Amino acid sequence: MSNYPMCCLLSRASIQQSTQESPFYLMYGRDPVLPTEVMLRPPPECFNIDVDDYVHEVTQRMSHAWEAAQVNVKKAQKKQKLYHDQKAKEPHILEGDRVFLYDPAAKIGKAYKFARPFKGPYRVKKLLPNEAELLLISEPNAPSIRVALNRVRQCPKEIGDSSRETTSEELLDSDEVLDTSMLQMESQDTDASVLESGHVSGSCNDLRRSSRIASQGCDE
Repeated sequence: MSNYPMCCLLSRASIQQSTQESPFYLMYGRDPVLPTEVMLRPPPECFNIDVDDYVHEVTQRMSHAWEAAQVNVKKAQKKQKLYHDQKAKEPHILEGDRVFLYDPAAKIGKAYKFARPFKGPYRVKKLLPNEAELLLISEPNAPSIRVALNRVRQCPKEIGDSSRETTSEELLDSDEVLDTSMLQMESQDTDASVLESGHVSGSCNDLRRSSRIASQGCDE
């Protein structure tokens, strides 16, 4: 915490990529005077400037800086949206579908790494541009909620309507639940057949051994 003021100074005096200005300049209408500048630069000259003129100059300077910052922020937002849309995937969700809601907030007293971020299931009541209106299936009388569409995930068919929490891995692996169970059943059947064949072969070997001993006894 001892370096916290210096970290704040670094952030406030640095030029931001989105605004192309430093937060300090947008706040006070001038660049910050750093300790190194006080030590290295020559002493400032005294100017006789009227206070009203100085206030007017600073006001104009800040107004121009704010207008330029707004233009730069809009350009940065367009660029960020372009990068986001290149990797974004539109969810295939329809009205009436069962979905899970991404809510990463952990409960009080529970570690975040043990939290299950997906809650639900919900029923999609209405689809809006980039939003969805959801109803909790286990509480049909509860009011609906409106959330961003990228926070919604399709609910697997294997999961019932009872309220629960789950993880992204469970949602991704839910489509393979039946396949995995079938493979396990097949492996169990294979093991049983192997054991059964081994038992039968062992029984045959025992019969051959006993008949061999009996034949030797008769010869004697």
